[in-house]
Amino acid sequence: MTDAENRIGLETLDQHRDRFIDSFAHALRNQIAAIGGYADLIEGSGNLNEDQQLFLKRVQSGVERLNHMLPSLIDLAWLEAEIPFPEQHLALDQLVAGVSASLEIQAGLKGIRITIPIVEPPPLIPGDATRLKQALTEIIRNALCYSPSDSSVTIKLWRDQKTICCSVADQGIGISAMDQ
Repeated sequence: MTDAENRIGLETLDQHRDRFIDSFAHALRNQIAAIGGYADLIEGSGNLNEDQQLFLKRVQSGVERLNHMLPSLIDLAWLEAEIPFPEQHLALDQLVAGVSASLEIQAGLKGIRITIPIVEPPPLIPGDATRLKQALTEIIRNALCYSPSDSSVTIKLWRDQKTICCSVADQGIGISAMDQ
């Protein structure tokens, strides 16, 4: 086999692997959605005894956990298969604003203000929007979770020479010196 034939064979193998992971993820999402949908139908179907209500809540809780775990499992499959994540040019200030807006209700329930003092919009950065949103969401959600009521969470963006920086500061108790 020539180098060109080997490359074509590897590209074909990569395409099959990509399609397999996409199809597996799609099928798994559909099955989880079906289970959740049937659980919702059961819940709305009428009077359930205590045991049935308990079992139903366990099913719904399991569906919620699976929905939360699925993106990480799919990411792991992509990493294990050594498939690069899609990269695009991202406006970090817009991503931060979008994630913050999606968490406003959670913040409002505790009386927490989310502030984003942006001095100047940072330049576009290369990255994967989905994973960056996921990371920002977890970091900001964590800050909201551990902040006391009627406090604030501040998200700062700045440029430091060749680096774009982002910090999330809350007024929670922080990490003990021993655990740092």
